[in-house]
Amino acid sequence: MQWAPMLVRQVYWRAERERLPILLAGLLLIAGVGWFTNNLLRQLIRLRQYQVVTLMVQQDLLSQDAPQAMYQRLVDKVVDQTEAIGAYVISREPEGSFLTIQAMADTDDDSISARSAPSRYPVQGICPTIVAGEVVRTGLQQGPLNPNSLALTQDAKDDRGVFDRVRSVMAIPVFVGGGETPFVVLVIESEEIRHFTRSLQETLKQLATSLGLGLSRYFEQRELEQAKAEIETLARHDMLTHLPNRRFLEEQLNQALPRAERYGKLLAVCMLDLDGFKPVNDAYGHEAGDEVLVTLGKRLPEALRKSDFVARLGGDEFVLLVEDLSGPNDLTPILAKVEEAMNTPIPLSHGEIVQISGSMGIALYPFGKEETGDQLLRSADHALYESKSHKADRAHFWVILGD
Repeated sequence: MQWAPMLVRQVYWRAERERLPILLAGLLLIAGVGWFTNNLLRQLIRLRQYQVVTLMVQQDLLSQDAPQAMYQRLVDKVVDQTEAIGAYVISREPEGSFLTIQAMADTDDDSISARSAPSRYPVQGICPTIVAGEVVRTGLQQGPLNPNSLALTQDAKDDRGVFDRVRSVMAIPVFVGGGETPFVVLVIESEEIRHFTRSLQETLKQLATSLGLGLSRYFEQRELEQAKAEIETLARHDMLTHLPNRRFLEEQLNQALPRAERYGKLLAVCMLDLDGFKPVNDAYGHEAGDEVLVTLGKRLPEALRKSDFVARLGGDEFVLLVEDLSGPNDLTPILAKVEEAMNTPIPLSHGEIVQISGSMGIALYPFGKEETGDQLLRSADHALYESKSHKADRAHFWVILGD
């Protein structure tokens, strides 16, 4: 009877041994499914995080109004949100063997981010500039790669504390306005060899593209503003002399009249017409006449005070606005300088020297019945006629209306 329990145990363990592989396979399957599920969940969470980072950076780039701010926001987000230990935006120099780190962010307490930015480094200076130099040279993405096993970085003089932890680095070109040469390079460093997953690489490429679009938008807006400013300048200035034109003069007059009333001072509206200008055109041609006008366009403002104003109406007519006068006598020393500027000989490009003079009519405000800028200009023009009619016996080259 003693053999019966032993026989039962043998039969039981024989049956269990037959089921054990099945049990082990089941446990392994459950563990594998759990690992796969957890891994997939982590990937989904990280992918979602990368999508959020992309949207955040894109919004940030749109809200920045200068490239430097765009660079810094980008590298800060990359380090904060992608578990990188360093991120850099690096620009090339037109010539030479140097690159400029425009913005930087890393996790090292003794990092170059504590130094002033932008910072200029040799291409072979530190790891970020080395890989960025390759991107600039080839126009292609570099990495992910391990700088410790890369021949390119063996001679790097990288004294950053964070460099001792770098196991993987990636550099992405950033193009602006359809250019074929990278405008800047985005460099990312990690302490994990397998840090740059496919999804992270795609995210970083999207961020680089977003930076390029933000920069393109910035430069397009700046060009548009410059074009508008140039158009406005052309609309308010004379094409030949670059002096203010009639439109600008009218705007200035509308501002000068209330100033004269407010401060209890006189405003002189001086209409200047050149004498002897037509003979210059007849003798030497219109190009010589243009040279005379351009020269006077430079001399007249220099003869006036900074607070005064000079415009060209067209032809050989100019208008001067002289403000802040206590009385008519204050004009004398100012107009003496104007006369000297006119009478000084003018050398022409072909070697000839010409000399001209001028006649001027002046209307003062508030002095007569004039109330508007147009009325003052008409009065000054009337005084100019009087001045030109009495060239032979006038005491000065100017006449003040009402004297």
